[in-house]
Amino acid sequence: MKKIFIALTIIAAFAGVVCCEKESHIGGEISNIGSKGTIVECDWEGVSDVDISVVSVEDGVSEFAGTMTVTDERYLNICKNHPQYFEVNGNSVRMHDVKFKFTTEGIENQTGILDGVVVRYDAQEGDKLAGGRKVTHVSTDNDFQWVFGKIKVIEISGKCSEKGVKNIKYWSNHRFGPVAFEFEFDDGTTDKVSIRLN
Repeated sequence: MKKIFIALTIIAAFAGVVCCEKESHIGGEISNIGSKGTIVECDWEGVSDVDISVVSVEDGVSEFAGTMTVTDERYLNICKNHPQYFEVNGNSVRMHDVKFKFTTEGIENQTGILDGVVVRYDAQEGDKLAGGRKVTHVSTDNDFQWVFGKIKVIEISGKCSEKGVKNIKYWSNHRFGPVAFEFEFDDGTTDKVSIRLN
């Protein structure tokens, strides 16, 4: 089984999805990042007992589903705002029908809400994306600390339309996919979430 480096953070990744640009589909060869059985791992305060994985792959599109315990009200509210993907019962959340396409060119959201390209691996610093977001950093060296070492990343940041979230920043790597998210909430607080797809 592979662990998807994004706890698809599920909410994080999903919040990133809700904020992603609408642009043309990505091409390239299907990568093994989203293979069936890939497990989502994350270091996320307020979210625990994450048991989310890729349950199916159809035409190169990976579907994530599973359960988690969410005790942070901010993230719980995000889940409640999207009942088509998250079933909330107290602090227990079941996720389903969250779909992404992972290729050698980038990552594409195919969940059904604001579908589009999340990141292109050939992005250049300053590239503008829909919704006022833009590429704010592209590594030329291994400068981003992740897991046990440093890797190259593409950093994208901008405003987010998700209620309660002011801005979102996320980092992706051409080999590992999404690796981290940072949320800035309306109250000025921030949370950074590390994710892995294994």
